[in-house]
Amino acid sequence: MVQKKDGAPSSGAPKEDDAPEDGILGVHVGDGHSVVIDERVGGIRSVLILGAGHRTQVPSGSVVVICTTPGMRRAGVEHKLVTVHDEDRFSEAQITQLRADPAFVVIEVD
Repeated sequence: MVQKKDGAPSSGAPKEDDAPEDGILGVHVGDGHSVVIDERVGGIRSVLILGAGHRTQVPSGSVVVICTTPGMRRAGVEHKLVTVHDEDRFSEAQITQLRADPAFVVIEVD
């Protein structure tokens, strides 16, 4: 289950009204991992993945896929809990397929 920073369940991608006024949103994704999203008008400014003893700054032009049931296959990929992909990894149709599936959260980093 994906949870917001306050522990409340989140059924899908972070929504604009989930973010506090400063534009920072923390999402606990399970297994000791969290994703911190810095939003700005018109897009995601930066994403930081915390967990398993490391922190990863996600580069611009990346797509972060969070799978609430690791091991599921969608869009030709077996998904881990959190994976960072190059922006050209998935077609627009595949991104749409992932976004439509409640088991996935897709974050495109500008």
